[in-house]
This record gives sequence, structure tokens and C-alpha cells, in this order.
Amino acid sequence: MKKLSRGRELISANGVVLGARLERNIKGEKKIGNWSWFDNPFVGTRELSGLKVMMALMNNWDLLERNNSIYEVRGVEYRYVVSDLGSTFGKTGNEYGRSKGDLEDYIKSKFIERIGSHYLDFALHTRPIFFLIVNVLYYQEHARME
Repeated sequence: MKKLSRGRELISANGVVLGARLERNIKGEKKIGNWSWFDNPFVGTRELSGLKVMMALMNNWDLLERNNSIYEVRGVEYRYVVSDLGSTFGKTGNEYGRSKGDLEDYIKSKFIERIGSHYLDFALHTRPIFFLIVNVLYYQEHARME
């Protein structure tokens, strides 16, 4: 790694970077909007189902539309990206029970809720605490993720 002018205190003696945040910045690519898990060109495809499985296995509990970006590449191609994976590898739950980046919580997580002959329900509990229903838009947006 090249010598940094700032952030040196975040790098341990063995070269591990702690508390890093990464931002997508690809030349020729421009963010043009966000996409919804429920309304996008891939609804019903194996690829979108695979992405949902991956999000469940990473315990990503922040599946809001604003965390999914659409990028236009040189005016000829569109890329649909899950652009925020910061709320992963912990445990799912409401505002007081979830975690992120917590290996112990992740290891203890239950991933599969139910198995049927043609379906699999993942244990992704993200519904807000009931008293937050007073903020109707917040409650609906977050309850829909579950």
C-alpha cells in the first residue's frame, strides 16, 4: 500500500485497515437512479432470486431502495447494483436487536426459517418495532423489506 497522507492511524502494524468505507467510482459510469426489489427488469428471474439468496446469507438487513443504484455506462449499458452492503454479517432484527459486522452474531444466526417442496423461507427479521407505526412511511418501507 502506498504511504497515506491521512488515515494512517487506521492501518495496523501488519497492514490491516480498520473502519474502511469504500465508494464506487468507475470512469464512464454515471448514477441515474435507484431500483426497487419489487419493481425492476429482473423480477421473476433466477438471477434476482440468486441475489436475494446472497443478501439473506450475508444477513443484509438494510434492503431499502435507496441502497440499490442504477448506473448508466457510456450511454449504452445499465448496471443494477446493490450499492450499500454496510449492514451485513451480523444479525437481523428490529432497531434494537440487529447488528452489523459482528462475527459472533453472524455465526449464531438462523438462516433458514422454513423449507417447502418448492420454496425456502429465509430467517430475515427486519420488521420495525410496532410503536414505530406512528411514522407510517418509515414503518411501511422497513416492514416491506422483511
